[in-house]
Amino acid sequence: VGSYSIDFKNLFQVEFCNDNLITASGMNGYIIKTEPDGENWNNINIPTGNHADIMDFTDEQTGYVFAGNGQWFKTGDGGNSWTPILEWPNIHIEGLAVPSVNKIVTGGWGGAMSISDDGGFYFPYPDNSLSKCVNSISNMSFYDDKNGLAGSYVGELYRTADGGINWTKIENPMADVKKKINDIYYVTDQILFAGGTSGNIIKSENGGLSW
Repeated sequence: VGSYSIDFKNLFQVEFCNDNLITASGMNGYIIKTEPDGENWNNINIPTGNHADIMDFTDEQTGYVFAGNGQWFKTGDGGNSWTPILEWPNIHIEGLAVPSVNKIVTGGWGGAMSISDDGGFYFPYPDNSLSKCVNSISNMSFYDDKNGLAGSYVGELYRTADGGINWTKIENPMADVKKKINDIYYVTDQILFAGGTSGNIIKSENGGLSW
């Protein structure tokens, strides 16, 4: 069996589907699977950073993942895309920003985000397909309808300039020491502060592009 380097600590389950497919699932929603030769492993991406607790592939195309907090998914194309099984998961929301009357942006466990554009009457299914963040989102702040930031439990900052459609991970000193982002505050569109655990405070003078 070929070797594979992983950047998380625990694998929870190894599943032998058949002679050509072995899968393994673990922390932060990471899943890996073998190639048919059994010598190489590739990542399977699921749209959550919650732990992939239980996984089962019935064949090489059809599989199920039961991740934490009710984020359950099914694939019919070998893991290239995933569809939620439950209508709404048991996601804890911690980040909230209301940049305008009708726009509400939320973030929570496992990097999940959901954005309402009709004043909260409809929220799409919350997952991390927007943020690509596998850690839980702890705080959010927007300056206007387009420009905003999200902070995570391990000090990560993600920036959007298009209302949350796309997010870019921003290097910052809080992430270097893995301190939770507790608050993000816009003074102006260019000057911002972010505060975290252990008394850490960082400042940006260019709209959050650098800290």
